[in-house]
Amino acid sequence: MSVAWLCLMSGVCSTLAVSEPPEEYVCLKEAYTEHVCGWGAGQVILCDGGLVPWDNGYISEDYIDYLDHADLSDQMKIKYPLGREYDHPELNEDPGRARSEVFFRRIYGQDARAVRKTLKDVTWMVEHGGRTIRVTGVNGVDTKLKAVERELMQLDRAVWKKVIKDSGTFVWRAIKGTNGRLSMHSFAIAVDVGVPISDYWRWNKPDAEGRYAYKNKMPLEVVEVFERHGFIWGGKWYHFDTMHFEYRPELILCGER
Repeated sequence: MSVAWLCLMSGVCSTLAVSEPPEEYVCLKEAYTEHVCGWGAGQVILCDGGLVPWDNGYISEDYIDYLDHADLSDQMKIKYPLGREYDHPELNEDPGRARSEVFFRRIYGQDARAVRKTLKDVTWMVEHGGRTIRVTGVNGVDTKLKAVERELMQLDRAVWKKVIKDSGTFVWRAIKGTNGRLSMHSFAIAVDVGVPISDYWRWNKPDAEGRYAYKNKMPLEVVEVFERHGFIWGGKWYHFDTMHFEYRPELILCGER
């Protein structure tokens, strides 16, 4: 789309500078084809006419503050490692944990009421002690999660039985320990499974240098299945959350092996 069109839509023509989109923009556009329609003057043009800045210009040396003000450039900055072969994350290496809340609100809903209207039921291993859970139907997240379940059931029983128990999907809430930064559960695109075998960085004490030792008991076969359907895994974060999977196809498309 032309810069002229962008000016007409935004009404801020005099302040916008022409720029070429970064390589990561291609992954974002391909991942959200129904929502992302173009690029103009440093901003992502949504198909509903909305604009989301790629870089909001905010700089902070404090990691939590950085996450609280993340933009799309931050969201795409750290490459997500695909597959079973990955190095244990270094300090604050959390691919996908920086998120543009503005972007996700525009895609999935501005508030809990809006997101709730998009929810769909997904049966999760109900014949084996699981239950029906609810995720958004936007971007087909419900059908993708159901495809995950079907593929998991083709693995050895010893593997899939570990992820029967979930601890929820949709709940509009802030992430613990933040200044109101929303969890991806707020947009109904995240699911926590494998509760009995889960590890979470906050459940551990740091060492003398303030570092957390990496832990994981989640079968990597499970992780690969989720990734094939567009979900990233919190077990590949320095701030690990091994029960956590969230639908982030832009990171899968720009991921690295």
